Amino acid sequence: MVVRVCVNGIGTIGKRVAHAVKLQDDMKLAAISTTSASYTLRTLLEPEGPLYGTDLWCSVPEKLKAMRDAGMYVNGTLEELLASGKIDIVVDCTPEGIGAQNKIMYQKYGVKA
Repeated sequence: MVVRVCVNGIGTIGKRVAHAVKLQDDMKLAAISTTSASYTLRTLLEPEGPLYGTDLWCSVPEKLKAMRDAGMYVNGTLEELLASGKIDIVVDCTPEGIGAQNKIMYQKYGVKA
């Protein structure tokens, strides 16, 4: 069974975790989630980037419009992704303290973190 993984927080650590997950045979990097359309994110998702083809979601609903306005194709919010049942586990790479808040949302949808 291939585990479907979402990496939440694509910063210094998250981008490396996401790339490592993508290289595994027993895992599928099903999604990444973040809060802004940074230059780094664009580079990771471009055709030659290591995360090309990975679905992008917005971690914070209030920032979804800004990401789309910046030209990013964002599927929706992280909570919508969790509710869809398309993810088995979230690797939370958000800044200190945020992961603990996010864990409540992960538990609500029965997604391991």
